[in-house]
Amino acid sequence: MADNRELRVIVPEGLQEPKAFNSWHIFPRDAECFVLDFGESHASDTIALVSSSLLSARQYKDFVMSLLAAGLAYEDAYSEDLGLDLPKRKSEHTSTPADKED
Repeated sequence: MADNRELRVIVPEGLQEPKAFNSWHIFPRDAECFVLDFGESHASDTIALVSSSLLSARQYKDFVMSLLAAGLAYEDAYSEDLGLDLPKRKSEHTSTPADKED
């Protein structure tokens, strides 16, 4: 059975999406800026940099929130030391009164 899912990429507002990429990486540059790299991975396990942009802390938070809203990321994938106040994912297991009796 063919997989017909469409790949949607969310790019921070104000940045232009690179023409061709299949991976991205985001990391802090300093206390106020983050680097967003778009790359294209190759069969030789190397990734060629396609585009790199600086994001302000606000742009980064908006970007991560849009990923979370689209179901493309979880808050625990982003370190709390980045200064983001992200909503917590609901637990997959909710306790019931029967659980507490054990």
